[in-house]
Amino acid sequence: SIQAGKPEVHLWDVAARRTAKRIRLEGLAEVQHLSFAPDGRRLAVSAMAGGFTDLYLLDAETGELRRLTQDAYADLQPAWSPDGSTIAFVTDRFTSDLGKLAFGDYRLGLYRLADGRIDPGPSLGAGKHINPNWSGDGASLYFVSDHSGVSNIYRARLDSREILQLTNLRTGTSGIGALSPAFSLAAGAPRLAFTSFEGGNYEIFLIDSAEQLAGVPLKEPLARLAGILPPHQRAAGAVAELLARPEVGLVSDEGFQVSPYRPRLSLDYVAPPSIGVGFGSFGPVVGGGTAFYWSDLLGHHLLMATLQSTSFTSGGLLNNLGGMIGYQNQRRRWNWGLLGGQLPYLSGGYNSTVAFVGGRPSLVEESILFWQINREAAALLSYPFNRAKRVEFTGGYRNIAFSAKSEVAIFELGTGRLLGGSRRDLPMPPALHMGTASAAFVHDTSIFGGTSPIMGRRYRLEYGAAAGTVTHTQALVDYREYVRLARPLTLATRLLHYGRYGGGAEDYRFQDVFLGYPSLVRGYSAGSFGARECGENPGRCPVFDQLFGSRMAVANAELRIPLFGALGLVRSPGVPPVEIAPFYDAGIAWYGRENLSVLRGARKPVTSFGASLRLNVLGFAIAQISYVQPQDRPLKSWHWEFALIPGF
Repeated sequence: SIQAGKPEVHLWDVAARRTAKRIRLEGLAEVQHLSFAPDGRRLAVSAMAGGFTDLYLLDAETGELRRLTQDAYADLQPAWSPDGSTIAFVTDRFTSDLGKLAFGDYRLGLYRLADGRIDPGPSLGAGKHINPNWSGDGASLYFVSDHSGVSNIYRARLDSREILQLTNLRTGTSGIGALSPAFSLAAGAPRLAFTSFEGGNYEIFLIDSAEQLAGVPLKEPLARLAGILPPHQRAAGAVAELLARPEVGLVSDEGFQVSPYRPRLSLDYVAPPSIGVGFGSFGPVVGGGTAFYWSDLLGHHLLMATLQSTSFTSGGLLNNLGGMIGYQNQRRRWNWGLLGGQLPYLSGGYNSTVAFVGGRPSLVEESILFWQINREAAALLSYPFNRAKRVEFTGGYRNIAFSAKSEVAIFELGTGRLLGGSRRDLPMPPALHMGTASAAFVHDTSIFGGTSPIMGRRYRLEYGAAAGTVTHTQALVDYREYVRLARPLTLATRLLHYGRYGGGAEDYRFQDVFLGYPSLVRGYSAGSFGARECGENPGRCPVFDQLFGSRMAVANAELRIPLFGALGLVRSPGVPPVEIAPFYDAGIAWYGRENLSVLRGARKPVTSFGASLRLNVLGFAIAQISYVQPQDRPLKSWHWEFALIPGF
């Protein structure tokens, strides 16, 4: 497994059903395969370090790790002989020519522990030879080969080098990948289990007789050279001749010119442009956006630019235009970057009154659009301790501008005839100018399933400060745990706190935090409230107002049950992942001047429960449909809620 970005070997106590010991393997990037020695103390390990895969010897008692091979060849799938003298493994050292960059098929190798000598193992000639397993007496070696075009299991007698065949399958004996182990031989009984792809799924089959395990002389394959289209007998051509001569085209190592690497950015990806047209509470709207990504050849320099626009009948292009451009330098362990752009936030209000206009009773309707436009330029610095942990630092400048427009329409009562209207800009407070700085510690070992994380842990601890027109600090604590229960169930939990602190934390120009987003506490979205829930107090709505504040705390728990997809209860790799998740959400929002209910204050938590159905929409988005019961809305019962978000 990988813990804190480092590989670990876990020794499992079968009788006690628990991990008896964990051995952390410093200096290795990833462990590929393990094999116990007959003494039960040592393990042969195939692991990657510095980009090369070699064999190692691990002492399970002391944790001492000793390297057995050290070269550019791949050494995989070690298997220890019953007498402990030899390790059979898979390698390309007998068929590859590194000087010509000619890489051949995988063969079996025999590592002699007495003197470190490596001998070639039994071979059928062409094709791969993988997955070695020793017979109980050490006289034979079982393996998988596709020398005929189809992978089957063979047995080689080491004394005579005679090779016998165990299976002769049309679809072959195979794992998920070309080099995946496909069978296992019992050490103390005449029994062998193997996998084969049948009827669209991988199935496990058993050979449990000594006669079958002995094998038979090589057979004519049921599907000879299955990977080659007819005709099988082909005349030699230029392509075949060039493939057989890998040295052709290689640059001579004599007089080879060496020049420094000069990075040049090239376009990697353009996000599919999107455009949409609609009509809502604020009138007609046209929106769209796209994104561009560039990088250099080595991936040291990354450049990203996004652009989006939402155009209303009023507000102008600048108010509705959003975009971001960012650069990141990953040449060294310390990564740094620059980020800048603009992001508008839109909200609105609506009011209607009855008045006399020109001596006639009329309905006066006013709609107001508010813009909070955030502009930011920042420098970023990060240091990854490993693949799971890093620290981040940011500093920069932030500008928050405000704009508002009013549109009035006057209708004659009785006839509904439009009598007139007007548009005007509303006075707004001056813009905010602040210098910002923040620091964060990030940990992430989570593994994402089809629609949400299914195992691991992630958290972010961040503290920031802003000084200028308004001075305040802000803190974020976001902790998430994903506990894998009986497969495929996952218990997901989250604890979240965000708050602004200090003298300017509750400046009226800041937007309040809001608990009712479907990503926080389900069942309290703004669009689900009606006028009757607010009571008769004009201008106030206590059941809705309790969701706003300058600080908030959220707790979530849900049981994730994948229904379809590769990890679902119904194994269906060709079907988009679908999961159902019973949940319980709780949260509280408050202002700094208020006390929480636990301190006998006015603010109390809001809670909800229900179930969410998530669907992976062909990899483009995660659709979440929730059937939820909010417990702190007396006039609201079970209802549906829709959002395009993955699970937390």
